[in-house]
Amino acid sequence: MIRWFTGHPTAGNLLLLLFLAAGSFAAPGLLRETFPDFRAVEAEIVVPYRGAAAEDVETAICAPLWDGVQSVEGLETFTCTAQA
Repeated sequence: MIRWFTGHPTAGNLLLLLFLAAGSFAAPGLLRETFPDFRAVEAEIVVPYRGAAAEDVETAICAPLWDGVQSVEGLETFTCTAQA
């Protein structure tokens, strides 16, 4: 194969043009992603509520957070620790 291309240098140039043309036809259809599809495995939310009792933190922070994350896809567990 190499011997044939060295004997016919025009064929090599034509093959190069064929590759360039095929690449220019394929380039607009290529899928380009800047950032990959990434889904976080876990998240941590820390909300300081100074001077409040644990029951106050439960009603003022944990309950609204639980209502807010109900629509999150793939949420398996939700843990809220209310401590004074």
